[in-house]
Amino acid sequence: MSKTPLISVIVPVYNSEKYLQKCLNSICGQTYRHLEILCVNDGSTDGSAAILDEYASIDSRIKIFTQANAGQSAARNTALDFATGHWVTGVDSDDYLEPDAIETACKGIAEDVDIICFGIKIEWDGITEDPNAINFYKPSGIEGKHPTSSELLLNSPCEFCSKLWRRSFIEKQHARFPHGIR
Repeated sequence: MSKTPLISVIVPVYNSEKYLQKCLNSICGQTYRHLEILCVNDGSTDGSAAILDEYASIDSRIKIFTQANAGQSAARNTALDFATGHWVTGVDSDDYLEPDAIETACKGIAEDVDIICFGIKIEWDGITEDPNAINFYKPSGIEGKHPTSSELLLNSPCEFCSKLWRRSFIEKQHARFPHGIR
């Protein structure tokens, strides 16, 4: 990778004060530093807005957008409208990244790649899922590079998170999240 691409990290936030600091620490602490962090406060009524303001005051990569509660999809779409990175990824406000997650994913960047999938570990209330459950997120038979196709997309885990998406690919497809999903 000769030029360091800017990665836009989209974080929809709704009443997640319990998890938000861990989430933002994990993003701000990435070993890959060339990030813009787009946090959309989707009408939170808890302390989430104050946490966002605090983090934005100490990390200039964080941009905050505030809107009336319209759901996670609308929040992601707001951030997509303002994203300037070459690549886009999502992190839900109750999730976190391993310190080298984005750096590792960026190793897959190539001229002929539009989507890079990376692994996840499921943790709920401090309990890590049985590794066999993670096989759902690792469909067999599609490892490696493939041209983007409907078949590939339909057979891949459908989360926005755990992937790097080439932003020009998203824009070319006019891709946005369906409204009304909360």
